[in-house]
Amino acid sequence: MSSDRPGSPPPPTSSEPAPACSNPIVGLESYVPNVLDLVYPISRAKDGVQVYIPPAFLRDEAVDSSLLLGQGASFTVTRQRLPRGPTHEAGRKDMGGIIMMPTSLAPPRPRYVVYKSARVSFQPNGDPATPRDGRALQSVLTELHALLHPPLLAHPNIISLLSLAWGSHHQHLVHRLPVLVVEYGDCGTLADVQLRGPRLSNRLKLHLCLGIARGLEVLHAHGIVHGDVKPDNIIMFSHPENQFVPKLADFGFSVIESAQSCDVMMGGTRLWRAPEAVSPVPASRLSLTDVYSLGLVAWSIAIDGQDPFILMLADSLPDHERFAAMEEVKSNDQVLAMSKSESWMVAWSMRNQASNQPLASPSISLDLDQHAFLEHLDAVFSHTLTRDPDDRHLPAVVGLLEAAVESPTEAGELRVGTRWTLPQSTDWSRLGFKAHVYSWQKIRDLEPGVQTFVVNTLFHRDDDAALHFTLAACLINGYGVPADVDRGLEIVAQAARRGDPVSRAYLHRIFTACHREVPAELPVEGYLESQAIYGSRTALLDLKVLNPDKAKRIEHVLRPCLGGVGSAWYHDDSWLHGLTQSVVAMQSFSLDSLGTGTQLQLAVVNKRGDHLIHAAAAVGAHDLVERLLNEKSWDVNQTNAEGETALLCACRSGHGAIVQLLLDAGASASLQSVAGESPLHWLLSFDQEVVDVEALAKDLVERGGASVNASTRRPISHSVFPSLIDVDVRLPGTPLLWAVHGNQPAIVSCLLALGSDPNRRFQQAGLSPIEWAAALHHSECLALIMTHLEQWALGVSGGQEFRFAFSYGRLIGHAVHTSDKFSMILRHGASYLGQLKATLALLQEKTKTVLFALDHHTETLLHLAAREAHDDACRVILDLEWLVEDMDLPAGRGSRTPLLESVRWNRRDLFGLLVQRGARVDHLSESPYDETGERTWSALHVFADQAHDDDLALVDELVAAGLPVESPSTAVGPSMADAPAVAPTAVAPMAVETPLYLAIRRNAFRLADRLRHHGADADALVTRSALLVSPHPLTGLGHAIALNARNGLPALQYLLDLGPSFIVEPARRLSALHLCALVPDGFVYAEHGGGTSLERGDFDFETNRMIAGELLERFHDAAQLHLRCLMGGKTALHLAVEFGNAGVVEKLLRAGADKTLTCEAGETAEGMARRLWGQSPDLMKRILVWLG
Repeated sequence: MSSDRPGSPPPPTSSEPAPACSNPIVGLESYVPNVLDLVYPISRAKDGVQVYIPPAFLRDEAVDSSLLLGQGASFTVTRQRLPRGPTHEAGRKDMGGIIMMPTSLAPPRPRYVVYKSARVSFQPNGDPATPRDGRALQSVLTELHALLHPPLLAHPNIISLLSLAWGSHHQHLVHRLPVLVVEYGDCGTLADVQLRGPRLSNRLKLHLCLGIARGLEVLHAHGIVHGDVKPDNIIMFSHPENQFVPKLADFGFSVIESAQSCDVMMGGTRLWRAPEAVSPVPASRLSLTDVYSLGLVAWSIAIDGQDPFILMLADSLPDHERFAAMEEVKSNDQVLAMSKSESWMVAWSMRNQASNQPLASPSISLDLDQHAFLEHLDAVFSHTLTRDPDDRHLPAVVGLLEAAVESPTEAGELRVGTRWTLPQSTDWSRLGFKAHVYSWQKIRDLEPGVQTFVVNTLFHRDDDAALHFTLAACLINGYGVPADVDRGLEIVAQAARRGDPVSRAYLHRIFTACHREVPAELPVEGYLESQAIYGSRTALLDLKVLNPDKAKRIEHVLRPCLGGVGSAWYHDDSWLHGLTQSVVAMQSFSLDSLGTGTQLQLAVVNKRGDHLIHAAAAVGAHDLVERLLNEKSWDVNQTNAEGETALLCACRSGHGAIVQLLLDAGASASLQSVAGESPLHWLLSFDQEVVDVEALAKDLVERGGASVNASTRRPISHSVFPSLIDVDVRLPGTPLLWAVHGNQPAIVSCLLALGSDPNRRFQQAGLSPIEWAAALHHSECLALIMTHLEQWALGVSGGQEFRFAFSYGRLIGHAVHTSDKFSMILRHGASYLGQLKATLALLQEKTKTVLFALDHHTETLLHLAAREAHDDACRVILDLEWLVEDMDLPAGRGSRTPLLESVRWNRRDLFGLLVQRGARVDHLSESPYDETGERTWSALHVFADQAHDDDLALVDELVAAGLPVESPSTAVGPSMADAPAVAPTAVAPMAVETPLYLAIRRNAFRLADRLRHHGADADALVTRSALLVSPHPLTGLGHAIALNARNGLPALQYLLDLGPSFIVEPARRLSALHLCALVPDGFVYAEHGGGTSLERGDFDFETNRMIAGELLERFHDAAQLHLRCLMGGKTALHLAVEFGNAGVVEKLLRAGADKTLTCEAGETAEGMARRLWGQSPDLMKRILVWLG
C-alpha cells in the first residue's frame, strides 16, 4: 500500500496433450491471483516501455478489430497494422506563461504490433471464476511481470513489450483489461523459418543457438525459468547483417524461482521437456530443465527443424506409444548418446537422400566446415542433454557457441555483437509478483473507466483489511466512484473494529481532517497508544496532541525496549543464552557467563544476530558498553549480522550519551549496514529537547568520519507496525532525504550546513531530497533547501554547478502530483490543505520572475491538477490566482482544457468550481483517434469516451449549458496554432462520430439512452469513427459494421434494437448488407497527411462473417436481400462476390439470396465469380462451391 511515490517509479490430467500443446505449471501454493494484481505491474509499464504506439492503437477498438492469429489457454493473440505517422511533430511548452513551440522528429513506429489479450473470467470480487481461469491469470501475470522487467526489455534475444493497450473484457464489455502489446516477428517462428526453407547455413544455425542460449541466460540470471522452450516459442526477426535474430517469447508457463516455496510440476510441451519434469522439480533446479530443452532445440535446428526423435524412434508408432518411448529414452539417458553426430548423421543423410534434399545448401560457399560444425554441436549437447541436471551448464554452452561463431574455421566473418552483460539478480517479491499489493495511487493512474472496474471489484471483497483501507481512499478521493467521504470513513472505522493496525493508527487523523467525529465506541486513544508502541510514528504524533504525557512515556519505552523503532528485537523471547533487556542493563551482569576473550566477542546474543556491544548500545546499557570498551578491549567497529555497528544501533535508539562514548573510543560513523543505513541517518531518533542534534551531527561527521551523502539501498522499516504506507517507511536515500521525509527542518538545516547534497538521488527514477520536500508538502524544509541552493547557485567563479541546479517545474509538478486528498491527510492530518497552500504559495513566489516548464507534454499548471483529478490543488491554484489565464488553454496529449479533464473524470464538484471561475464548456479537444492535431471532440465526446454509465447528471448540465448532442460542425486547428486569436478552421459537417456513437461502442447503454433523450440521432451520418475513415458518410450502424470489432456484438444489437435505417450509406445507397459484403474496401486509417488503406490481409473476415449473421437475423426479407445499390445495380451478393467475401456469400445464400439476379452489367453472382477467377483462384473456387 502506498500513500505516494511520485515519479518512481492445475493438477495433472490423465489425458495426454497433443505434441504442440503446452501443459500448465502446477504449484502447491496458497497464493490465488486476483484481477487487482494487474494494477501494480500496469503502473510499472507506464515508465518501462519505450516504443511509441499511437494512442488510438492502445484502445479497445484497435484490439477488438485486429486480425486473429490464434488462441491459447491464457491469451488470445491478434495482429494489428499501424498506419504511417508524421515525420515531424510540433510540441508546445508552457514556460510559466511564455509559450514555446519546438518541432522535432516524430518517434518511429513499427509496421505491425501483436496484441496478447487475457482469456480469463472473473467472479464479482475479482477472483478467477474457475481453476482454469486462475491458472490463466497467473500465466498472464507472470508474462506481464517478466516482459516489464527492464533487463529483459533491453535484451536483444527476448521478445520486446512495446506497450500496454486496453481491450474489452469479454465477460463485462463495459470494462477493459490490460493487453500486452509485443513486437511482431516478421519471419514467424523458428519452426516456420526452418520448415518453410530454404535451409540455413551451418554458421547461421550456430548463431541462432547462441541467441537462444543468451536469452535463456538473462532469464535465469533474474530467476525466471521459461518452462516451455521449443521452436514455436522462438520468434524470428529479420536482420540486415545476420539474416535472423531469434527472440524467446511466450512466458505464460514460466516460473519465477524466488516465488516458489515448494517443488513445482512443470508444464511445457512433452516433446521438448526435460526427463525430470515428469515429477515435481525443486525450485532451485527448475532452470536446468530449460537447458535440456535448449539442447533438443539446438538438435532440431541442426536437422532443419525436424523432431530429433525421428532419428531414434520408428515413424510408425502411434502418438501415445511414441510419447511413452520418448520418456523412456530420456529417462535412460539415451538421448545424449544418440546426439553424438556419428550416431545420427548417417540416418539423417539417408532421410535427406530419400526426399531428394541435399545435406547442405550448395549455394552457401562461406559455410562452416561440416566436421567443425558437428564438433560444436557435440560439445553443446554434452552440456545440455544429460539425464543428470547437475551435468548441464548454460554458461558453458554460451561460451562454446560464442567461440564457435567466432571460430577461424569459418570462411567468412560473422558479426555477433558485444557480449551481453548480465545484471544482478532480482527480488521479485518487491515488484509485486505473487503478492497482493493494494495502492490507491496505482489506481489513480488508471483510466476512469478502468478505475470504475477496479473499485467495483474492491466493493465485493471483505477478506483483507488493507484492501478496505485502499477502498476508503478511493471513496474519499473519488476514484472510480463519486467521492463519498462518509462511506469512506465508515469503511476505515469498520477495518479498525476488525483489528487492522493501519486503520487504527490513522483513524483519528482521517476523521479529524474530514471534520467528522470518530464513533464513540471506538477507543481512539487506546488505538494510538498500541500502534505507537508497535512503531507507528503517525500514531505517536497524534497521541502527542491528545495526551502528551502518555506519548512521552511511550517514547521512553521505545528507546530501551524496542530499538527506538518499535521492533521486536529486544523482547524477552528474542534473546539467547537466558539474557533479557533487564539483565543486560543490570550493573551486576556477569560477562563471564558468555565466555571469555574471543569467545565473548563472537557470541550472538539475540535472534537478529547482535553481539553484546550492539545489544547493549541499542537498549541503552551505558555502563555495559563502557565495561566492554574499557575492560574487554572490544572492537568498537564490530558489525552484527546486518552489518550494523554499535554506533549505528545507539543512534537508531536515540541514546546520545552512548553515541559520545563510542565516538570517544574511536567508533567510525562511516560504516554502513547491509541496507545502507549509517549513524547519520538516525538523527531523527533523538529527543531534540535533550540532545543537541546539530552538535551531534557535527561530531558524527568530523570525529566519526560520517558521509553526509551516504545512501540507503532499499526502503527501511524495522517496526512491528506494518509499514504498508510510505509515510511509515524510511525511503532509500541520504540522511538529508530522511530528514525531509520526517519533516525535521532543524536536521535539514544542519545537514545542509555540513555539505549534504539536496539533489542527490538514490536511483535515476527516484526523487532527490528537494523534490521530496515539494512532493510531501514539507514547505519549511523546501524553503530551507531552496534558500541554500540559491546561495550556491552562483559559485566563486560566477559559474553554476550542476549539483546545485534545480528545476522549478519539476518541484511544482511533484507538489501537484501528490495532492490527492487521502494521501495529504495521511501526511498532515487536519492541516493538509494549509500545507498544500503553503507549498504552492512558496513555489509561486519563487517563480514570479523565473520561467519554468512542467515535465508533461504541453502541460499547464491548472491542467495538471485537473488531469490528475486533484480538486483541492485546483482550488488552491485558483485561490492563489496562479496562472489563471490558462483556465481555457488546452494542454496535454489530448489538448483538453482543465474543464474537459473534469468532465473526463466525471467530477461534478470540480466541473462546478471551474465553471464558477469562468471556464467555458464549449471548448474542444483532440480525438485520440486523430493525429492531425485538430480539436473536434466536445465535452460530451470526452464523457462518452470513458463509458460513464451510472452518474449521468453531468450530461444534463452540459446539454443545459448549450452543448450540442451531436458533433460540432467546426473544428479548431492543430495545437501548435491554438492561440486564442486564431479563428476556427471549418471542416465538413459531422465529419466526426457523435457522442452517441461513442457511448454505444463503449457499451454505455444508459448513457446512450440519455443522449437519445436529449435528441441524439442514431442515424446521423459521419465519415470518421474510431480508427477508420469511410469513403462516404455512414450511419452509426454502418460504422459498427466497418469497425468489425470482435467484441462488438452488444453494441451492434443495441443499434439494431433501435430500428435503424437499413441504408447505411446514402451516397451509394448501400444497405447494411451491402456494406458488410464490401468492407474493408475503400476504408482508410485516420492519420496525419492522408490515410493508409485497410488491407484485406489485416481484416478479420471471421468476425465480419459473424456480423453478417447478426444482420441477417434482422434484415432477411426478399426486398432487403435483393436491394440494388448505386454501384452498378448490384445486390449484396454481387458485392460479396466482387470483393471476395466468401463468408458473407455463404451467409446470404443460406438466408435465401437469389443467385440468379443480374446487375446492370448483366452478370449474375456466379458469372462474376468466373470472370474474377484469374485474380484469386482459390478464393473464387470457395465462392463457386456455394454458388454452384
